[in-house]
Amino acid sequence: MEIKLLTKTLINSIRRKVLEIKGDKSYEAFAQEIKTKTGQSIHYTSLQKIATGDRVPSLEMLSILAEYAGIDFKEFFESVNLSSETSGVVKNLSAD
Repeated sequence: MEIKLLTKTLINSIRRKVLEIKGDKSYEAFAQEIKTKTGQSIHYTSLQKIATGDRVPSLEMLSILAEYAGIDFKEFFESVNLSSETSGVVKNLSAD
């Protein structure tokens, strides 16, 4: 039960951050800007599914989005109250 709640909380945190980064752009324009700025592609339907909570993004996708937005990887998880053990995992991922 705790894992399910943590997963839902993480997905919601990521979803909110992606919507914040996207702003009022269409998903197609957002995907094109990501490609232009980073040289990496994320299909616009993937971005839409992440933003609606219907898809969990890969770490690679989060890394591309962080690069695009000029933010630290861990900002996708800032609204989540993580235990110190889980927080360490996120910290280690963002250092890669």
